Amino acid sequence: MPMMGGPGMFAMMSWMLLGTLLFIVLVVIIIWFLVHWLHTREQTSVPYKPQNQDMYRAYEQGYQPPKSTPNTAQEAMQPNQVVQDEQPQAQYPQEQHMPEQR
Repeated sequence: MPMMGGPGMFAMMSWMLLGTLLFIVLVVIIIWFLVHWLHTREQTSVPYKPQNQDMYRAYEQGYQPPKSTPNTAQEAMQPNQVVQDEQPQAQYPQEQHMPEQR
């Protein structure tokens, strides 16, 4: 039986290695092209559109304090009164004594 070896074996291994590298490069290029194509297609096919036009306009106009509605008919009939020097009062918890433990 003849043994394989020599220059023929080296040439065959070189071509296999080169073919494998070219195949890997080709697969990487195809994947890159598909990702690039899908990314650009996604950007161009879906233009930005605000979901709620009223909210967008309100944002552009800036903060507007909410209009208060009177709670009772009497408040509705009275002119607006501005209360001055009124500070909110916080309720602090009272100190509690713990019973002695024996």
